[in-house]
Amino acid sequence: MHEFRLRKIFWDSGSEIRGQMLLSKKQVSFLGDVDVKTSEIVAEDSDVVGERIAKKIFAFPYGRGSTVGTYVMLQLAKLGKAPKAIINRKTESIIVAGAVISNIPLFDTPEPDIFTLVEPGIYKVCIVDKGEFAVMRLE
Repeated sequence: MHEFRLRKIFWDSGSEIRGQMLLSKKQVSFLGDVDVKTSEIVAEDSDVVGERIAKKIFAFPYGRGSTVGTYVMLQLAKLGKAPKAIINRKTESIIVAGAVISNIPLFDTPEPDIFTLVEPGIYKVCIVDKGEFAVMRLE
């Protein structure tokens, strides 16, 4: 079982988050890479193309792209298709804004670096609030 310390950027409530984590090693733009109606990853160059992010903990190293991605995240939330949480290696402002307005828990700076240790795919995880930081365990 792997354990990772996460920096909490935005987590409005709760002591833990459990569920499936979809991990990609590629950058993601919510505008263009994610189908807002289905939550499917549609970017042809993605290592998780065809997977859906709805109600999953979505881990990807960096965001890329347009400020409109913030509103795509909000639309996903309104449609019940948003991720349960987001984990980045380093979070950029578009992802922060989208997570806050969509009430999606957001974490970054995993130690050790999950993006170098774990292959792309789906994993069962638990994220636990430890005060100033969170701990994620692969189960």
